[in-house]
Amino acid sequence: LTDLTTPHSGWTVPKFTVMDRENVANPLGFDYEFAQPADDNTTAGTFYLSPLREFASEQNPFRHDDRLFPVDFGAAQDETIMINLTLPTGYELTEMPKPAVIDLPDGGGRFLYSVTAASPGVVQLVSRLSLRKPVYAAEEYLHLREFYRLMLEKQGEKLVIKKKA
Repeated sequence: LTDLTTPHSGWTVPKFTVMDRENVANPLGFDYEFAQPADDNTTAGTFYLSPLREFASEQNPFRHDDRLFPVDFGAAQDETIMINLTLPTGYELTEMPKPAVIDLPDGGGRFLYSVTAASPGVVQLVSRLSLRKPVYAAEEYLHLREFYRLMLEKQGEKLVIKKKA
């Protein structure tokens, strides 16, 4: 909980739940809310948000141009980030990123991304990374690097939220 709130000065976490803690057969899940105190002096008409930047890495872990050894993750990975964003009263989502599906060659992995207006005043973002192999050969490195570049670029796209006229 401290790791979640440290980079967000002034924010609170009014709800935090660890789901399926005792059931090791199911994935570990976290359900939490962030709340930012209202600023009485706020007159901004437009917000540009990249909510996934708060929960995912901003830097590609594959920075080198080539690699001589395999990339070993230790296990296949499946990570889903789902964010339900409740908009302030009087604001609406005016622009959102397009959905994306990015695949690694030979079924090695997939990234899915979508943003939807789940209900009035609520925006849902879903980012799912699935790496199907625990080890990727050195020959697959360039594909893995480009895959991560495209994924991080997509996760960084902004939502545009404007005050209703």
